[in-house]
Order: sequence, then C-alpha cells, then structure tokens
Amino acid sequence: MIAEGVETKAQFDFLKSHGCDQVQGYLLAGPLSADQFERNHVLRLRAAGS
Repeated sequence: MIAEGVETKAQFDFLKSHGCDQVQGYLLAGPLSADQFERNHVLRLRAAGS
C-alpha cells in the first residue's frame, strides 16, 4: 500500500500501524522539478552503478 500526501509524523505513524509500507509527501520531501530530480536521484544512481 502506498500513501500520498503524508505531511505529519502522526499521519506516518498511523499509516505504518495499518500496514502501509510506502509513503510520499511533504514529511519526507517537497516537490522537485524534473531537473532537480535528475540531479538528486538519477545521476546518483548512475554513479553508484558504475
């Protein structure tokens, strides 16, 4: 189960206690532009794989 829009620790704890194992939202990170996503994630994954 994936929860979208998780903004507080209380929401996260509730979801976790009800079997949710994946979340996204402001609690973890704000929105990123495509360029920011690529710099922060895709390039890092490529570097780790080389």
